[in-house]
Amino acid sequence: MTNRPKVTFVVVARDAAEHLPVVFACLLAQDYPKESLQCLFVDGSSVDGTRRLASEFLALHPELDFSILDNPGRILASGWNAALAKADGDLIVRVDAHAEFPPDFVRRHVEAHALGHAITGGPTTTTYEGGAADGIIALAENSA
Repeated sequence: MTNRPKVTFVVVARDAAEHLPVVFACLLAQDYPKESLQCLFVDGSSVDGTRRLASEFLALHPELDFSILDNPGRILASGWNAALAKADGDLIVRVDAHAEFPPDFVRRHVEAHALGHAITGGPTTTTYEGGAADGIIALAENSA
């Protein structure tokens, strides 16, 4: 692609410290050009070191357009609103803080959009430790 759209990549998290190394590794492994990515990490007042890990990641990767935003509402909807207020990409790609996704994840969304799809999706591997509802969500998100 010669005219690559800028993609805003969003992760909304709360108390997800144990999962962030995987999310950050997947982000770094993306085959979409990093100069065409805006990364927004939205923290919902975590108490487990989530924000510290995001700050350490930011310090280790100053080449990324990576911002850490606050989500005082602590729920996904208010986190999304915080991200949307800051997003400046042509497209928005969102993953859960518990997700693992392939290196072509962002690129494939961009390619699907170029084919005329307004909303795209793809499988991620999601880990939940909660109850039955979390298991159902993980099953749906892990399906292709």
